[in-house]
Order: sequence, then structure tokens, then C-alpha cells
Amino acid sequence: MSCCYLWVILKILLIFLLLTNVSGQSKYEERRAMGKFLLFTDFHIDDQYDRHGDPSKMCHRNATNGTDQQTTRASSPGPFGSRTCDPPLALIDFMLKEAQKKLPDPDYIIWTGDNAAHDKYDESRLLSTLESANSAILQHFPGIIVVPVVGNHESVPGNDFADDEGNNNYAGIFERWKDWIGESAKKTFLRGGYYLFRSPLDNSVFIILNTNFYYVGNKEVKRNNSFAHIIAHIPIGAYEMYSVKNEDWKPEMSGRYNRRLYDIFVAYSPWIRWMLFGHLHTDTFRILKAPDGTPVQRMFLNPAVTPLFNLNNPAFRIFEYNPKNMDIDDVKTFYVELETLNENGAEMTEAKLEYSHREAYGIDGPLSAKTLNELLERMKQNETIFDQYFNYSSVQWMTRKLNETERASHLCVLEYVDYDQLEQCIRHNQKNNITLLYVSILAVVVLAVGIGLVAVFLICCYSRKNVGKIRFFC
Repeated sequence: MSCCYLWVILKILLIFLLLTNVSGQSKYEERRAMGKFLLFTDFHIDDQYDRHGDPSKMCHRNATNGTDQQTTRASSPGPFGSRTCDPPLALIDFMLKEAQKKLPDPDYIIWTGDNAAHDKYDESRLLSTLESANSAILQHFPGIIVVPVVGNHESVPGNDFADDEGNNNYAGIFERWKDWIGESAKKTFLRGGYYLFRSPLDNSVFIILNTNFYYVGNKEVKRNNSFAHIIAHIPIGAYEMYSVKNEDWKPEMSGRYNRRLYDIFVAYSPWIRWMLFGHLHTDTFRILKAPDGTPVQRMFLNPAVTPLFNLNNPAFRIFEYNPKNMDIDDVKTFYVELETLNENGAEMTEAKLEYSHREAYGIDGPLSAKTLNELLERMKQNETIFDQYFNYSSVQWMTRKLNETERASHLCVLEYVDYDQLEQCIRHNQKNNITLLYVSILAVVVLAVGIGLVAVFLICCYSRKNVGKIRFFC
């Protein structure tokens, strides 16, 4: 079946679910004035991790495949992981245990996918990894609502997805997640790994997207004044960290689908409350703007648990929100310094609060598209604020500073998720940089000529007084 038919199916499901919206105060609103939920992403559990393995070969013994990562500082394997490898289950268990200490009774656990290692695996190994992750979550958070997402490493082989009723790729995953997502999600989940979930707490609708399948909004959302949350693994837009790899940007999906999703999200932005993603392993955000340039929505891209690719310290997040209008009031990031954990062990180490969005950036009010766009504008004008953000983006790991060109490209990626607009922004900055370079060179030349003329004048006058030569210059 075509993707167009898929969107028709999703539209029918949305109409049915959203027509059943319940008005009035929910039991949850009576129970708690401030809502809180946990978010985990990109576990990438490696059951073949060995602390005596080769850190350039995924920390496997006698490895012949892997990512061929170069060993870097602090990459020596330890009991909880290495920066050039995906982690053992011990790291995931530690992070869940620490999260339980910080927030023992969250409203939800949002789990945005990618649980298998960046390695070759078959279905048996994938499902075994999911069972390990499921068991760890249930051990620390029994009875909590879990909203799981299919990542690009939840397929066999990885990154290979099909929109096909005969596809059996998702059956094993559904069996392991059905207690969380419910039998009502079975049809669409088995077809493409996507589903809709209505919260029993507040009746808000979670639209869980798969990497390759996209939701088309409908007018029933508007008529019923429902709230919808967009939860997925791969975000629209580009990968901002390519600004530190001598490349301008890297697209995360095909331009046609990227643009269609962008248009849908902008059109239905008043009814979308949360937009949560993983995949990039870094802590960042994106602004979505209407055609007139008004910021209308924002996406939170969340840091990973895996430290692979030397990008980040392991992290999880606590989101605080208003149950009445679903505004996100704050995001708090907690992390562990991997080397400290490896050296001191779990009993002597705890996850630390890295920062609060509101406190760190001085934001007064909800973390809306408007306030995050204002933060983006401050980052453009104030290098100190940008450096603070960049330090947070790697969860206290990257120590380098970006040069002016890299910083400008990075900011373009945060501001523009449409590829054409992004390219225009980057090219505009490059043109300005070239113009500035030419102006700087011209200024240096003019200054040099001026200094030369002054020097000639002084030499000439000196010679006239003392030697009587070269008088025609003065």
C-alpha cells in the first residue's frame, strides 16, 4: 500500500479517538498541580560489550566488525562503558536507578527508541535486547505508563523499514510492548511501528511516529480542542553537529517527507503540545516558523544514554509541565560522568543535575516556541550564551569552542528545519563571511599602504635634515 493510504488510515483513527475527547477537569489535575515525566533515549545496549575488548572495535573481543572508532581520551573500557562503544546493560540499569531516585512516581516514561547496539544483529538478538530493557524499566518503575517509540535500530537489519501489511518486522516488538501501548495499537503498529495512544491521565493524544511514516493532521483536532503530542525517534531538520565536522549540515530524512512533515506541524501547531525526539544523541532544540517568520512550535531533541561516538555523557531528563494546558514549564537534565562512574562504581556515584532550562537561560514562563526563539536570538548576539548552550549540548563533554563560521551554521540548523531555508541561511552567512574577509583584507592593505607612506615620509625628512639626499620625496 502507498504512504497516501497509510495517512488515510491514520486520519480515520484520529477522528475516532479525538471525537471521544472528554471535557472537564481530569482526575490527574486534581491529584497534582505540576506534571512531571521522564525521558530516556538511545540506550543502544550491547550484550557483547567486554571491558577487556578492543575500544576501536566496539569493545568486543576478537572483533572483526564495528564502527572503527579511533581511541580518544578516556576511551578505555570500564564496567559501565567506554566513549567509543555502546554500553553494557549495567549503564542502563544505573541510569534508571538514578532516575527513580530523582522522580520515583513520574506520570509517564517517554522512551524514544534505539535500544540495539550499532552493530550487526539478528531478530533474536534485537528482541533479547528489548526484553532486557523492558525488564530494567519494569524493575525500577512498576505500574508507570511507558510510551515506547520504534527507533531506526529496532529493525532487522538496522534502518530497514517497510510499509507493508505482510511485513512481520514489528510483531516481536509489539508482543514485548503491548502491555504498555494496548491492543488498540496493534493494527498500525504491526503495519509500520506507529500508533496512537490516549493518556488515561488527561485524555491527551500521543501520536507516535516511526522513522518513515508521517501523521497528517485533521480538522477534528481543532473542533474538539484536543491536545496532541508528537513523539518520534528521528526529528525533521538536519544534524547540527556536522558544523564541527567541516560540513555544513546533514539531512535526517528525504527532502520531500521533511517538507511535508514541516508543513503539517506548522499548520497544526496550536494543537500540538509536546514534540520530543532522540536519535542525534545530543541536547538541542529546533524552532518551527510560520511562513511569515513567526515561531509557532519547537522540538526538544534529547541527549542519549549511550556515550558512543564520543559525543556526550550519559543522560536522562525530567520534564515539568502544566496538566491544564500541557505547557512545558521546565526541562532538567541529569547526567553521570562516565569516567567517574567507571572508577568509583555505582554505589559511590550519583547522577547530577546538569542544568534547568529556565534557570540556566533566565527564561520566565513556559518553554514555548516564542521563548526558545528569543533564546536563539540571544545566542546569535551573545557568544557566551551560545558557548553555554554548546557545552550543554554534549552534556558537559565537548570542551572546544566553535569558530564564527561553525557557530553561524549551527545556529542556522536550530532555526530552520526546512532544507531550502536552511541552505539559504548557511549560504547567506558564508557570503557575509566572504564579504567580511574581503573587507578585512582591503583594510589591511590600506593600513599597510598608509603605514608605508608615513614611513617613507619620515625617512625622507630624516634624510633631508641629516644627509641631504632623496630631497625630492619631501
